[in-house]
Amino acid sequence: LAAIGIDNARQYKRSGQLRSLFELHVNKQVTDYVLARSDRATPFLHGERREVTMLNSDIAGFSALMQRMEAEELVDFLNHYFERMIDVVLAHGGNIDKFQGDGMLVVFGAPNPMTDHAAQALKAARGMVREIDRLNRELIDAGQPGISVGIGLDTGYVVMGHVGSERRLEFTLIGVPVNTSSYLSKVRPARVLMSETTRDLLPAGFEVTDYEPMLL
Repeated sequence: LAAIGIDNARQYKRSGQLRSLFELHVNKQVTDYVLARSDRATPFLHGERREVTMLNSDIAGFSALMQRMEAEELVDFLNHYFERMIDVVLAHGGNIDKFQGDGMLVVFGAPNPMTDHAAQALKAARGMVREIDRLNRELIDAGQPGISVGIGLDTGYVVMGHVGSERRLEFTLIGVPVNTSSYLSKVRPARVLMSETTRDLLPAGFEVTDYEPMLL
């Protein structure tokens, strides 16, 4: 019985270590969602439709920035930048869907539902802007140029679930808000832009400025 107890303790510790490692690669919300619904008999999660707010970010002029940096320097810069952005996003309940080079795709309202996903997404965007300002002051003090980041927000229905095969699966989001938020993040000069759908869901007290109409 003692040997079984020791073995169980070791297995539990190993399981905890693997879960912690897994959560470095997959957001904790997704980890909990997948583990609660998957087993050996049902590795695929069926699609689920959910209203969410998507946040997409994109560093302006990143290609030129990449050419000026050594590979190790570039990775260090991105990790330092993302560390700040991730802390802000997670503080507002966002789920990081993926990193795309210098870009970051975040969803508010999936897999964990949120009733105030539009407001939380805008709060996160504002928090990101404040962190970018602090980062730019540090860069300028070090004799390096600052950066500008475009952030796009759009609200609507997406389908979330597993895409792939039995050999390689990815939990992903599919829908118009994913594409629209990406488009808005690439409008230059870089700024925070939201769709009318997102604006209409904001509670009273949020100050926003109208922008010229765009054909997406």
